[in-house]
Amino acid sequence: MGGDAADRAEHAGGCPCGAVRFVCTGPPLNVRICHCTDCQSAHAAPSVARALYPHDRVRVVGMMGRYRTSDTLWRLFCPICGSRVMAWRDPGGVAGVPLSGFDAPFPYPPTAHAFAASRPAWEVIADDLPVFAGPAPAADHGPPGVGSRPGR
Repeated sequence: MGGDAADRAEHAGGCPCGAVRFVCTGPPLNVRICHCTDCQSAHAAPSVARALYPHDRVRVVGMMGRYRTSDTLWRLFCPICGSRVMAWRDPGGVAGVPLSGFDAPFPYPPTAHAFAASRPAWEVIADDLPVFAGPAPAADHGPPGVGSRPGR
């Protein structure tokens, strides 16, 4: 990253009660809409739009609760209001932050749908983003909109 303003931009957010706050710095590795059954269960929703950030570009203030949903993934939440704040992958060194948790509209739009085969039959995908039955290709690890969209 060349050090321009976008690389240093801070994107703040947190839980609804304000007990947990976070700041993500710079553009995310990718932004996706995930339809996997783990995300459905964790968010009580058919899908979740999330930004993926390296751990070293995520700062968190406040006490968080956590629980494991796999050998490599922790779900982090506010112990006061119960809101899910992010997913923390270790090993892997990345955090998945729901776009709905940011204070301001997130400037990077989703670039793909992942695990679409797991979505409920009634959930219609009505945009023109690439749709993947399972995980989206790892090659989509670049700032969204800068050559990172997988082909159709």
